[in-house]
Amino acid sequence: MRSAVKTLGFAGLVAVVLAGCNPPANDRRGAEPAGGFSSRLSENLSGEYAPGAPVRVGGKALEGLYLGHPEDFAAFERGERVPDFAPVTLMLGGDRILPTGYRVTDETVRFEGQAGRTPVRLEAEIDLDALAEARRTLGGDGVVIRGTLEVGGERSAVAFSRASAG
Repeated sequence: MRSAVKTLGFAGLVAVVLAGCNPPANDRRGAEPAGGFSSRLSENLSGEYAPGAPVRVGGKALEGLYLGHPEDFAAFERGERVPDFAPVTLMLGGDRILPTGYRVTDETVRFEGQAGRTPVRLEAEIDLDALAEARRTLGGDGVVIRGTLEVGGERSAVAFSRASAG
């Protein structure tokens, strides 16, 4: 009886410790991608996106965001990699930041990468109606992607307009 109580007590302790390893589902920080690469796209989001206003985060100027074609995502996720290319790339402080993980859907972009040893994270929402309008008008000043960029623990709101088609 005593060993059964010890076993149950140990199992309970393990469950509590393991539960603490995973953030709550509604906690967006630490959520995917965590090193994985996945996309679920029914829209072609490809193109270059420029910040709507100057943004400096972690001492680095944000220069843009590139999203590839759906087939670029599919090939990358199958492991067909080309050096210095990824279907999601941030231009930051004069450097192209490739992902260590991403999750991209028609509605969201979640990106993790490294600028040297500095962690970089983008969490953003895509406005498909604004993107359709930007396509009709060949770019423009309309914001199509909004979110938060974090560089080395410093966070800033960011907004991107469509700069060019991919």
